[in-house]
Amino acid sequence: MRGMTLGLAMIVLAAVHLPLAAQDEGAPITLPRLKKSQNVIVEEINRTSIVLPTKPVAWVDGEVITQADLLWHLLRNNLGQISKNLLESKLVELEMKRNGITVSPDEIRDELEEMLPRIAPNQTLDELLASGLYSRAYLEDMARISRGRKKVFWKAKNIPEDQRANEANPFLMQIWANEIKNKYQMSVRGQKPAPPKGALAALTTIIDGKKVSYVVRPEEAMKFLVGVLRPAAIVRGLDEAIDSFLVEREMKRHGVKVTDSEIEGWAREMRAKFEGPFSWDMILRLQGLTPDAARRRWRDVQAWKRCNDITVTDADIQKFRQENEDYFRTRTVKVRHVLCKFIDDSTGLSSGPEAEAKALARAERIARLAEEGVEFQKLAQLYSDDQASRKNGGLINQPIKKWGGGYDPAFQKAAYALHRGEISKPVKSSFGYHVIYCEEESPPTSRDIDWTNPRYADWITEEYENYMAKRWTEALRSKADIKKVPAAELFELKNAEFKSK
Repeated sequence: MRGMTLGLAMIVLAAVHLPLAAQDEGAPITLPRLKKSQNVIVEEINRTSIVLPTKPVAWVDGEVITQADLLWHLLRNNLGQISKNLLESKLVELEMKRNGITVSPDEIRDELEEMLPRIAPNQTLDELLASGLYSRAYLEDMARISRGRKKVFWKAKNIPEDQRANEANPFLMQIWANEIKNKYQMSVRGQKPAPPKGALAALTTIIDGKKVSYVVRPEEAMKFLVGVLRPAAIVRGLDEAIDSFLVEREMKRHGVKVTDSEIEGWAREMRAKFEGPFSWDMILRLQGLTPDAARRRWRDVQAWKRCNDITVTDADIQKFRQENEDYFRTRTVKVRHVLCKFIDDSTGLSSGPEAEAKALARAERIARLAEEGVEFQKLAQLYSDDQASRKNGGLINQPIKKWGGGYDPAFQKAAYALHRGEISKPVKSSFGYHVIYCEEESPPTSRDIDWTNPRYADWITEEYENYMAKRWTEALRSKADIKKVPAAELFELKNAEFKSK
């Protein structure tokens, strides 16, 4: 099972492109790329622009982490995705304005009914609203943008009403969305052209011969963040905020920094290095990372190296490779699984001890049936709570490696330990209990490999540095005295009130 993301509800068109300035309505726009010698100085986010609640949510060695600290951490570490979503939703609104399209209350209601199974499976709209996860205003606005996008697409492609449910339409809509972006200048923090001072991102186009602009400011991004956070994301976010606090404190102690300009400079280098069809974003998706998460990981690596005056040697790399030969020689397993879920779909958190006990009992019964010879594929089709793999007999399409890919760590460790034909005991993950069957095992390659080739050497070095930085952060955490408020108090963030200065 892939690891859960932060829990942001996304309004997706496609990847953001960054064209220069629109001159004529509908005219294609191109972006002058930065030369390798050029750099962009990234402005620090102005934390004084918003007044946030300061109630404590955790203590690290007696030092307080407040609600404000947590919210800023969550915003900073999901800034790219948040800015992207806000820009893309505004792009839809501007296209609706360009085409004279509106969305009626009845259409909003119908769109909400279509969206509900994706947002909150097995819940009614009233139940979702009662949970406090989303306000009616937020859901209706999301439905309005979703239906508006469809209506603009239907008009642009002259799609008649009786063909609007065609399965090919979502794919065609993605292609159309990329075409539409050529009408816009999109600028984001850390890239060129940069948004206006104090803004996180900006969108500009020409409508009826007039320049129309929209900027994303910290207060709007924060409002969006609070609106879409799920409880599970808040819990994970606090743990991440504590880790970041420890890393920042250690950097202060050693008198070192990792600046936003450095981080964005590295991200630009990665995008330039992996251009073409096999882009950096695609590589990150295969690794189970977002660009924001990759930035955080690189920041931690630099902090580890600078705080400890680390110079990675050839001997370090060789030892690490030899200890993980199966990974670097690409041993993989292909598995099927049955998930017995105990999490609440709307919150992403456990439904409680009773639900966990029932899920474990189900998983134990399924494991016994599998050991007795009942076809595993049939067991998955009948009993698995993983809707994504259930129809395919529980098959996880992507082969599983020793690490990486975004899987839940407990699930991945148990799956990778299996050999062909073996069945696991019930394995507890953040999703529920799994029974796993190893269908295929690809052994490590035995061919000769020139590990000094930059293609391999750079890969192994990156993996080593990520591994060591993670161990360093874990060591900092193990030495700290950490206290956290109860979950109920933590979830008060969903009702956080703030104002702009």
